Amino acid sequence: MSVEYLPEKNVTRYLAYFDLLGTQELIQAKKIRQVFAAYAIANKKLAAWSKRHPQVAQAWFSDTFILYTKDDSAQSFRAIEIVCRWFVYSLLRNRIPVRGALACGEFYADVRTRSYLGEALLEAYEWGENQDWIGFILSPSAASRLESVGLAPQEKLNYRAHDVCFKKKPNGVCTVSIACLLGNWIKSGNDENFLLRPLREMCNKQSDKRVRDKYERTIAFLEKYDTVGLVRNGS
Repeated sequence: MSVEYLPEKNVTRYLAYFDLLGTQELIQAKKIRQVFAAYAIANKKLAAWSKRHPQVAQAWFSDTFILYTKDDSAQSFRAIEIVCRWFVYSLLRNRIPVRGALACGEFYADVRTRSYLGEALLEAYEWGENQDWIGFILSPSAASRLESVGLAPQEKLNYRAHDVCFKKKPNGVCTVSIACLLGNWIKSGNDENFLLRPLREMCNKQSDKRVRDKYERTIAFLEKYDTVGLVRNGS
């Protein structure tokens, strides 16, 4: 297969990067069946949401999933934002820990040759990988782009400006992050965020304090802002 640069495929767009957590430990423990089970669930959930929002494309390799749009319009943001929130929600409901970030910038995507590279991917990767909790955030480029089109992310009920804990702050930036209130848009019968129970269960199973701390940070964040979002169906 020949690979050549096609300028029309290098577009400014939204891109989300997601990393499934714990797969390395499962592989080392020779629990490859559980890894495949997690991949199967992730792919099924992502395919279902992408079908409802065809303007959002996807690619995955190993324990990494990326979503991207055709451009950086407000409509594209709304589409990828919905898919991202429900993707993370579905994984956590199935006890699959994940972290991710949404960026906006140039991204080259050629499905035929499986060529994916660009500034948006680098930024989303850096802000996604360095989070020291279970969560989904908007990277600086995405937050800035939304401000420019009149969609102030911190004013949306599914997000809050939050001092997210990072293993290493990307590029030494000290500003607070715009973090998603995962599951805030849907409630259980006792009016509690549906994700709190699975997060607590996963947290209680962790013997490593550093890993427990990741879950506890997320749980504390969700408990702090345990209110219903604008629309219960998350759209």
